[in-house]
Amino acid sequence: MLGFEILRFYDDGLVLFAGVMSDESFMESWPRISQWFHRENLENIASEYHLAGDFLEFSVTIPDGRTLNYTGTYLEEKLILSLRISDGFSATDWEYIRLEEAEN
Repeated sequence: MLGFEILRFYDDGLVLFAGVMSDESFMESWPRISQWFHRENLENIASEYHLAGDFLEFSVTIPDGRTLNYTGTYLEEKLILSLRISDGFSATDWEYIRLEEAEN
């Protein structure tokens, strides 16, 4: 089983978050995930992000009540983020790759 953390950013400052488990690779899973991972689905975890130059920050609260605080650098084709969770866990320099823009 593979785990993916997916972030989706919109120009108006909205960011969506999803943690997904799958038996398939992300690219094999994406057609199915993209059916529900969009702003019109009110069940998605959403928040507001702040971008100043190449510095990005946002927080999301997940269903178990923990808050995930992200800070990092936006580079045209990837994000480099650090994560601090309200339960004390932290991680640095996670790299997220950019996928082609979608309509939703």
